[in-house]
Amino acid sequence: MIFIPHNSIESYNYCYFLLSHIEINDPNFFIELALSKTETTSNSYGEQLSKQLVSPIFNCAYDLKKEYENFYLEYESFEKFLYNKYLMDENEIYSILSKSENHSYIYYGALKNGMSYNLGGVLHTDEIYQKIISKLIGDLDNENKN
Repeated sequence: MIFIPHNSIESYNYCYFLLSHIEINDPNFFIELALSKTETTSNSYGEQLSKQLVSPIFNCAYDLKKEYENFYLEYESFEKFLYNKYLMDENEIYSILSKSENHSYIYYGALKNGMSYNLGGVLHTDEIYQKIISKLIGDLDNENKN
């Protein structure tokens, strides 16, 4: 599932939170797996476009819990870490944590760092694209849970 915070001061970076059951150790593996779900023809324009849409999401994501445990334990809680480091308001923190209860991993990414502003803008404004990405991630989660 992908979660887009809209009230965060970080929103200018086109930030997102990726909630998943699976650890993303090798982004290329997940990119290829995601491409296999798009049912595009190999080496086609559709495959290239799909890759441009999916790659930055997996390449820019890093594990927030791991970051907190490795570098930011001075914060009294994970919630305080999100509040202070990412300048998120309490409602967004609550929303992310409540949605992440059924997911083992919470990834954070700033699409500004890995893609064009146009695609970041689409991800932040187009709810259909957000649903497609969330479904794709959900399918990958379900496939790799077993």
